[in-house]
Amino acid sequence: MACLFGMAGNAAARIIASSGSSPVRNGFSFPNYGPGYAGLSANQMRALFGSGVCAFVTRDGRCVLTPPAQAYLVDANQGMDGGHCFGFSELSLLLFRHEFPPLARTPINRLRLRGNMQLQRAIAYTFWWQALPALQDAAVRGTPNQVLRFLIKSLRRRGGELYTMAIFQPGFVGGHAITPYAVDSRGRGRYDVLVYDNNWPGQARRVHFDTRTDTWNYVAGVNPSEPDSLYRGNARTATLSLFPTTPGLGVHFCPFCAAAVGRPRAYNEITLEGNLYNHAHLLIRDRQGRALGYERGRFVSQIPRARAVFPTELSDWRERQEPLYRVPFRVNVQVTVDGSGLRYPDTEHFSLIGPNHDLAIDGIQIRPGERERITLNVDKGSMTYNSGGTQTLSPLFSVGLVTRRGDYSVRTQALSLRPDSVITISDHRATSTLSIHD
Repeated sequence: MACLFGMAGNAAARIIASSGSSPVRNGFSFPNYGPGYAGLSANQMRALFGSGVCAFVTRDGRCVLTPPAQAYLVDANQGMDGGHCFGFSELSLLLFRHEFPPLARTPINRLRLRGNMQLQRAIAYTFWWQALPALQDAAVRGTPNQVLRFLIKSLRRRGGELYTMAIFQPGFVGGHAITPYAVDSRGRGRYDVLVYDNNWPGQARRVHFDTRTDTWNYVAGVNPSEPDSLYRGNARTATLSLFPTTPGLGVHFCPFCAAAVGRPRAYNEITLEGNLYNHAHLLIRDRQGRALGYERGRFVSQIPRARAVFPTELSDWRERQEPLYRVPFRVNVQVTVDGSGLRYPDTEHFSLIGPNHDLAIDGIQIRPGERERITLNVDKGSMTYNSGGTQTLSPLFSVGLVTRRGDYSVRTQALSLRPDSVITISDHRATSTLSIHD
């Protein structure tokens, strides 16, 4: 365990780059956490994406969200159930550099979480930055040696950009975010990156690099013999990256607002929420048969301009959350909710959010080996849901629309559902009607 927490006994070890921060002085005194605390608020959504998220603003300045913005807020907060590690890292870096409004006159290492709504919302706010295209596009990716060289240069640059380190286990599972603050040279091409790990407050932990083999490894748990807690990578895995802090500041492109319609960057955002340890996977296909998601347990990405965003939120290294998928707005797709990898049955929540619309299917019951399908026809303004052979309770369907005549949010549920049912929801903009039929 000595190699994990320090190298004091290694006379050859020397610090070659440092930001000047430390986990004791500039880290939070409390560990990463899951649900039970304040998440994003409507006014924070307005700060992130501008006033287009508001259906209207009340006299006291409160933003009342449009249906798609409200759906986005709910999905974002549910996506933090596994932890807030990215928010811990980004916020601690911003406070260290005095680039975020001060939360109190109290030093960061003395801030208390419980009862501190302002702090809880600030962590949630910066956590969601990882999903912003501005940060995704600015991320530093490459081989372990390339990432290490970049990090050394950035830590040596006083007043320069600081970075959160995102790590994944092979296959892009168990994403976690940690805060590098120094690099230790151990000789013979070996380096340790000293990090603040928000799961271990107040401790100096180390990510080991070997430039001779172009590899890295990190033990996220207390016991190195626990296989699920070992993170590692090489020049081929691409499981290591750096995310800057400052691109998260300011107002960002709103993917679900009216202004996004017709924009080249417009996309539909597709998510699946289930059990953090045992959930189905999504496989998205366009009309040409190109795929995005998990096919026979292996991740594939073939749809042009589509993207999967793998979350970093880990408070328990055994968690396995589904990526967030972005598909160009005008692309028709068929989405398969695939339970072939399930160990036991689960209940899933499916969500699709795009410019001026949102759709959610809550309560999808899926068993091991079972598949359910959702077909999106953008040109016809319709969605078709094919239930599985054992689905006997109807999911709850939620539809949100923003129109010139007003904003609408509709929820409906069948009183009974036969196995292998087909339910179609259509938005007829010309006649301002919404139809739901089986």
